[in-house]
Amino acid sequence: YGLAANKYINMLGTAFTPIADYGTSTSLIFRGTINGNNCSLVDFVVNATSARSALIGTLGDSGKIGNLNIGCANASEQSSVTSTKSDSAAFVGFLNDSSAVVENCSSYATISGTYQNGGIVANIGSNGGTIRNCHNYGAVSGTYSIGGIVGIVQGANGKVENCVNSGPVSGAGNDIGGIVGNMKAGTLKGSISNNGNVTSNRTASYGDVAYSIISSRS
Repeated sequence: YGLAANKYINMLGTAFTPIADYGTSTSLIFRGTINGNNCSLVDFVVNATSARSALIGTLGDSGKIGNLNIGCANASEQSSVTSTKSDSAAFVGFLNDSSAVVENCSSYATISGTYQNGGIVANIGSNGGTIRNCHNYGAVSGTYSIGGIVGIVQGANGKVENCVNSGPVSGAGNDIGGIVGNMKAGTLKGSISNNGNVTSNRTASYGDVAYSIISSRS
């Protein structure tokens, strides 16, 4: 799927149901490709009572999304993703295939849910996946495993490459990080930086790595 280049698409604040919505069926997986062509979805809103709340609920099987922005810097813009469950993010709730990629994306959306929330992707599963060249500007909050880019990375093939967080990240529990909340496995590669304020009641468990980048590695 491709969008016309460089457009602002006003979603009008109407509640959006995620593609491959986990609340509709737990077996749904998006396997295609979305090329945003540098478009911006503004006033994008997801307000869910199920897990994996995002533009795409589950991305796998070599699925890709790239060159897309959610929200913009305009002060009147109100993009947000909220859920009463886990795994909330702007683009993907659950990324779970070593060939699946989220790249060249940015988010200004406010993200909130219970646990395992991220600015770009909420949860990279045991099968892995890659987040590349992404920037989060929005606030991300929850209880535990909260990250400016991704909440939790569980698989050895999980990769975060050349990503920046500029939004505030906060949590009531442990594992709150500017880039990754809880990195159980996987790698950080390239230029990784956090410019956002990180606040938590976390317990550090990853040696000398500052929690402004990554909170913990199990």
